[in-house]
Amino acid sequence: MRNSSYQEILIKYGNELDSYRNEREYLLSKYKHSIILEGEFTELENLEKWAKKNLNIETLESIYFNKTDYNYCFAEYFFSTESEALKMQDVIPKIFSTYANVYSSPRIFRTNGNGESIEYKSNMLNVIIL
Repeated sequence: MRNSSYQEILIKYGNELDSYRNEREYLLSKYKHSIILEGEFTELENLEKWAKKNLNIETLESIYFNKTDYNYCFAEYFFSTESEALKMQDVIPKIFSTYANVYSSPRIFRTNGNGESIEYKSNMLNVIIL
């Protein structure tokens, strides 16, 4: 996963985002802080698990924007406080996901853009494996 900006997804999707405008404006009126990232669906699920457990958030409001590939998309997460958003933003590059059933042998990696992955190595520090 990697952080993106709303401008980046506007450039990528343009008018396709119009269908999300009302939902996004509503969520931004309710939650003053958001982060946008792109990632593979398993990564996003793992990030949400981490957030619910570590930020004590029962319901994590989000918008999954159009897919950019089969299992890859942009997502925006909304927060009541800036500290929640900053904590989540800080953890994004640390989360590595385990893919046990997809490959012949389990792999642990994170994406760094569509089609680009970083495989976990035992010498990496401050890594969260989910």
